[in-house]
This record gives sequence, structure tokens and C-alpha cells, in this order.
Amino acid sequence: VAVNGNLTAASFTGDGSTLSGTYDSVAVQGQINSTAVTLTGDQTIAGIKTFSDSAVFSGAIIGDGSNLSGVSGTVMYEAVASGTISNGDTVVVNSDGTVSAVSGSSTPAVWGTGIAASTTSRNHAQGTYDANAGKVVIIYPSQNGDSNYPQVVVGTVSGSSISFGTPVAMNSNVTFASYGYAIGYDPTAQKVVIAYFDPSNNSYATAVVGTVSGTTISFGTPTQIAAKNASNYYSDVVYDTTNSKWVISYPSYYETKQFISVGTVSGTSISFGTEVEVTSNGGFQIGALEYVGGGKVVVAWNEGAVGKVRVGTVSGTSISLGTTVTGWQSGVMDYGAISATYDPTSQKVGIFFQETLNTVEEIKGVVGTVSGTTITFGSPTTFPNTDNTSSDLHSVYNTTDNKIVIQYGHTNSTGPAPIRIVEATISGTTLVLSQQSSFTAINAATVSSDIVYDSTNNTYVSVVYSQFTSETYAHVVDTLFTENTNLELYNFIGFSDGDYTNGQTASIGLSGFVSSVQSGLTPAAQYYVGVDGAVTATAYNLGDIAGDTVFAGTALSSTKIQTKE
Repeated sequence: VAVNGNLTAASFTGDGSTLSGTYDSVAVQGQINSTAVTLTGDQTIAGIKTFSDSAVFSGAIIGDGSNLSGVSGTVMYEAVASGTISNGDTVVVNSDGTVSAVSGSSTPAVWGTGIAASTTSRNHAQGTYDANAGKVVIIYPSQNGDSNYPQVVVGTVSGSSISFGTPVAMNSNVTFASYGYAIGYDPTAQKVVIAYFDPSNNSYATAVVGTVSGTTISFGTPTQIAAKNASNYYSDVVYDTTNSKWVISYPSYYETKQFISVGTVSGTSISFGTEVEVTSNGGFQIGALEYVGGGKVVVAWNEGAVGKVRVGTVSGTSISLGTTVTGWQSGVMDYGAISATYDPTSQKVGIFFQETLNTVEEIKGVVGTVSGTTITFGSPTTFPNTDNTSSDLHSVYNTTDNKIVIQYGHTNSTGPAPIRIVEATISGTTLVLSQQSSFTAINAATVSSDIVYDSTNNTYVSVVYSQFTSETYAHVVDTLFTENTNLELYNFIGFSDGDYTNGQTASIGLSGFVSSVQSGLTPAAQYYVGVDGAVTATAYNLGDIAGDTVFAGTALSSTKIQTKE
């Protein structure tokens, strides 16, 4: 039968194999009995229609559906397969509109057991790596049993563990100070330099040189950096490898100013040139000071919740500063959390900070490019899972893998507080996040943290503080979490309804679809999509971020699962 106009009948019986031509419209008042029907226009069906095989509608079905029977509510989607897809596979939609079976793998992080570096500490412990001695050196503000003196302890990494020597009091005149410590390593003199404020000398900014020997450390005579009261606010130190000089930043509490000085190590002593004013408008904490090559440093600070940066050029025992640069943040910068690390591969610097944007706390990173005495920035990158982060944020450069590593802690008043480590690389003016790891280190209401890179063992040492136990712990992080998968948080669409090869049109069951080719399921149990596409009862955290899971559906039997509604 060939029809080129309208076709109206009470009923059609047969398989439709002899029908041909183009139909402007089909109006059926009775029944349609057919093994297969393909209708490409809008369809108005008033009676009861029975399709014993399949009915494919590429247009619209008009009506209230009250007379339709045998409809399961399943929504099917057809798209071109990218790669091989088997019946029952979990399927994702790709950015080009094709569909693929979920595939991939992940490697868990390896965190060593936390070893107590101290049992009577306060928060804000700091650390560095002595490459000559092959040791991790940690300074922490002590209390109670150690007569409140700041203590320095030497750690030895072995595999995924670390052991410590006996803590050494840095200066018996410095008591019960929680802030203001900064520590770094001098590769030329093979010494450790510590900056702090000295309460026995008007809380003036002070520095001391330490020498590591075995599992202990000894100190030279402390030197006043400048007659500036630096009490209870952050200092920072960085070594200029071009000029073999130390650059140290510190606040002047009563003047509400920031200053910076250049120091020279000789033996076990350090001397300083005249201090230079960084800012005269408050901003007590510099928070970030980094050497960026060519005798230049970048100094960043939080001034009235606004991030500011200046580029400094070292000459002899002095330093000159370029114009203050702002505008590299989008929200309100939070108190305390700011760090900077230079990437010699890209010759750019990453600045990391915590800000609040629309009441949401976020950790962000931005790439800076130094040119002469100024700096320009790319767009900020937001880090994962940064709600309820603590005020401590630290970064370090992995010289083996050529990556920047950032660590930040979280606060939790009701239970364990996790530590998160993220690896990043710089591409152009963009910060690209790669490997990451989280670990619930200790049961602490507040976790203050630092991270040290052990270049000998190519491992990280995570330094954390427990407010509950008043202890400073160190965890050796041998391997960070890695993940390689096409599964994303929102790209899973359903289960394949057949076997398809690359380029074929695949039919995917979406909401309400029942895949009946599964195995080993528990009826009524909820299942998730794994990194490798497996249907699993254990929720997989994408990117190792707690709560970032992909729900697959609910099992109806041991072989059947209904796609998420």
C-alpha cells in the first residue's frame, strides 16, 4: 500500500511490511496490531495500541496517555558509541555528545602512622628539610613540661615512618609564644635559620642559626633583626640562592607596619642590613615570602581582607621593592591562610590563599608572572572540598616531580579533622590540579599544619597539631592519591541496553530503566558507580573528595538494578 496523503482507518492489522510512501498524518480511531512500527511525525492515538515488538517515535506523542498500556516509565536515549559498550555497562555522556562505558583506575594514598614530635606543644608548628643532613627539622611552641620554651626536634624518615631525636630548647628566654616562627634551610652554609620574636628583648624580631648533627641540633647566638616588636604575628623566611642571602619578613606590632630585611649567615651567626618598610597600613601578617630567581622575591600579605603583593630585588644587604599589586582575588581574604611557592620549571609563582565568597569558604590558587619589579596574575583556581578549612595553609615544591604541593587542614568540632594535600602544576598562567589526598590524621577540633618535602626520599612529611591532645604529629606521605577515569560527578546517565562497537548507535536506559544482566546484587540495596565502571555497594569518592559519589540505582534482584530516578 502506497499512500502520499492522509491515511484514516478504524484499524490496521499486519506487520506493515507492505506499507510505503510518505504520510502527512496518520489518524487511527481503533487498534494498531503490528510487530514493529516506526513513526517519524507527531502522533495522535486515541484508542488502544498494541506493539508486540517495538515502537519508535522520533516525533511527539499527543494525548494524556490514559489509554496506553504496557508502559514501564523507562526513558531510553540513543547516541553514537565512543569505544566498545557491552550490555549492562555503566555509561557516561562525553563532551561531544557521544557515549562511553565508564572506565578507569585509582591508586590510594599511602600515609604513614602519625608520630608525635612533641607531647606538650601548642599550634603553628613549622618545618624544613636539611638536605645536607638528610633530616626533617620541626620547631613548635611548647608549653607545660618544657617550661614553655620553643622546641626544635630533628626527624629521620625511613620508608613510611619517621623517628625523632630529643627536642632542644631554641632559646630559654622565649616563652609561650604560639605565632611568629619561621624556619628555612641554607644550602650554601648548610645551616637552618629560624626567625621569631624575643619577649626578653621587647619582643623584637630575632633570628638564630642552627646546625644539625645526627638527630640533634645546636644553635649559635641569637641576633636582633630590627628594633621592631613582632609579637604574636607571622614572620617568614626565604633563601636567595643567587646572592646567598636570607630575606626575612616580619611585622611591627605597635606601628601596624610590615618590614623586610636581608641577612647573611657566617658560621653559626647571622647579620642583617637596614630594614625596609613593606606596608604602612596594617596587615600584620605577611604570610607568604618566596624567592623567584634572579635575586628577586615575592612578598604577599593580607591587608584589611585584601591580598597584596610586591616584588623585591636583593642587592648586597639591602632590598628594594616594586609597586604594590592587588586584584588577584575575588572574595574577602580570610585571616592567616596564605602561602607562596616558586616553580622553576615554568618560572612562575603560585600564591595560595583562603577567602570567603558569597558566605562560602574557599581555598584558591593563582599564578603570578614576575617581570622586572612588578607581577601579573592569571585567573584563580578553586581547590576541592575547602569548606571549614582552618587558618593554616602551606605549600612546597617537589624538585623531583617538578610539582607544587599544597596542604590545608579543616576544623571539626564534633569529630576527626581531615588534612588535604593537593599536587599542582603551572600551565601558562593557569594552576592545574592533579594528584590529591585526604587523611583524617587525628581527632582534633582544630588542625594547624605544615608540609615538608624530603628530597632524599621523594616523600612529604605532614606536620599537624591536635588541640585535644596538645601534641604535634608528623605523618610521612609516601604516595598521593591518583585517579584516571572518564567518570565525573554529573556525567553518568544510565546502563547500556545492548552490545555496541565504536561508531554504532547505542541505546542507553536512563531514569527508571531496569538493567537485568548484572550479578551478585542484594535486593533493595543501593549501588554506586566505581572508578572503573563497576556497580559497587561501596560509594567511591571521586577525586578522593568525601561525598563526591555517583549513585547508580537500587537493586531489584541479584541480577536487576533500576537506574536512579
